[in-house]
Formats: sequence, structure tokens, C-alpha cells
Amino acid sequence: MRVLGHVGILESLVTHKPEPQDPYASLTRQMKFKMKLIGHRAAVPIPYDLFPLRESEEKVWGKVYEYRSAIAHGDNPDFANRFKVLKNAETVAEFVERATRSVMRQLLDEPALMEDLQAI
Repeated sequence: MRVLGHVGILESLVTHKPEPQDPYASLTRQMKFKMKLIGHRAAVPIPYDLFPLRESEEKVWGKVYEYRSAIAHGDNPDFANRFKVLKNAETVAEFVERATRSVMRQLLDEPALMEDLQAI
């Protein structure tokens, strides 16, 4: 439930409601792009180093979002295969919690950036 809550907070801070006719505005795509951008500017780093496979930011957020959907729909996530890049449930929970802190800190430091991110 912590993962769902933190991902929900992140969505509300950085995304906008996607237009159905715009395939580039999906929430997953917005999260991948915007979290990468914030991560490059953040005073409090987003802790990608928690994941041993050192995948790209986009891949990590894609898998986090896929994991979020899996647990929201009652699936049992398979960390040996499908979610291997995320290591385990505890690591994902720590990652999204620390990412939420990072984004909230950035919101306080750069409110105009956060407003701009919600608009695009």
C-alpha cells in the first residue's frame, strides 16, 4: 500500500490528466520523462543506486509503474523474472518513498519547474 500511495503522490505532483488522443501523454510516459528530468536537477538524489542492475531511469520508472499496476490489481509480482530489475518489494517501497521525498524537496526549491512539468 505504501508503494501505491507514494506513486499516487508522485503522479499528483508531476503529471497532468492525459488526453485520450495523445499517446505521448500517458501517465507512464509522463512519469518516465518527468522523473528523469527531476532526477537530473534534484538536490536530494533519486536513489537509482538501490537497484543492482543499473538500468536507465526510464526502464526503472516503467517497471515501477508496471509493478504498481500489478499490486493494484492483486497480482503477485515475480521478482525472479518480470520485476528482476526492481530487486524486491522492500527495495521498491524504499525507492518510491525516497523518490517522493526528492520530488517534494524539488517542489519547494523550484515551484515554477513543478508547475511547468504539470503543464507538459
